[in-house]
Amino acid sequence: MRELLRYWATIEVAGNSIVEWLVAAAVLLGVAIVLRTVQGFVRGRMRRRAEGTTTRIDDVFVDVVRATSPWSHLAVGIAVARNTIDLDPGVANVIRIFCAVVIGLQFGRWGQTAVSGAISAWAAGREGSQSVTMAAGLRFLARLVIWTVVLLAILSNMGVELSAVIAGLGVGGVAAALAVQSTLGDLIAGVSMYFDRP
Repeated sequence: MRELLRYWATIEVAGNSIVEWLVAAAVLLGVAIVLRTVQGFVRGRMRRRAEGTTTRIDDVFVDVVRATSPWSHLAVGIAVARNTIDLDPGVANVIRIFCAVVIGLQFGRWGQTAVSGAISAWAAGREGSQSVTMAAGLRFLARLVIWTVVLLAILSNMGVELSAVIAGLGVGGVAAALAVQSTLGDLIAGVSMYFDRP
């Protein structure tokens, strides 16, 4: 076995020996398996605890843990394993972008699940179709904000200069607000009336 490892250590593939590639693969798989195991353990413990309570907040936490994708485990494993080998700058950049996209999407999924669960728990304590409509509207707005932030974070990680994008969004937002000023006024008045219950 030692002779085989010595032989593999002399063979280079893409600037790294076969032994270094094997170490990187072992690190990748080890990190992914550990994260998957920790997720299963935490989800099981939280689910058992949530079954013994009447509040819905702990159910939201269970849903958030359940929303963790295996792809995020793989992306974290790749990000850690990438540091154990020397890669071509172009390949390293592609891997960095892939990890940033997958992890960013995972954060968006966590945020969407948490906000949706919290709004559902809020709406469950109220009766009537108005609460259902309000919950749906809040859910849509929350999703819009979460995925906008995620998209901007991913673009920033990809090296896109965001100052011009944000400035354009600001100018576009002001123009849109002026164009639909009366509609926005009615919308805000309706939300205010719903919460104040005059």
